[in-house]
Amino acid sequence: MKPGRSALMPLVAAALSAVACGGVTAGPTEPGAPPPTQGSAAAETVSPSGPTIAGTWLGSWTNDNGLGSGGFVLVATQKGKAFSGTIEVSGPTCVRQGTVQGLIDGTNVSWGVVAAERDVDFEGTLTGDSMSGAWSAIACGPPDRPANVVVTVTGTWEATRQE
Repeated sequence: MKPGRSALMPLVAAALSAVACGGVTAGPTEPGAPPPTQGSAAAETVSPSGPTIAGTWLGSWTNDNGLGSGGFVLVATQKGKAFSGTIEVSGPTCVRQGTVQGLIDGTNVSWGVVAAERDVDFEGTLTGDSMSGAWSAIACGPPDRPANVVVTVTGTWEATRQE
């Protein structure tokens, strides 16, 4: 699956609106400072010279058609430009949880939700402890829709890193 399709937010948001870790080591520390330990906040920060997405994010999503909105919790770890994690989604959606894979390039983030009811793709911008963007996914229902009919749902999302 392409990194941009790592179905984190867009899939979750799209599906939501339609109806609806390992340790990572840190970079260098201050001279004389003890090394970071597994599970510490310092151990989650992989790229001290640039933006990081590691941490717990509380977010919201809205469907462009006005039929759905909800929230999500994303927990991400980062290694270089790649990140992965888990997501839990609330609101009127068939996507409730899944794993996430993505890339961060400067302030641009792209990720997808995989191992979920539907793939959701997210694209956005990361600035400090905030990020936002757009998502897209294949709609979940209705169950009686013909198999050859595919409806794409789109929307927006935003999230704030928690301490």
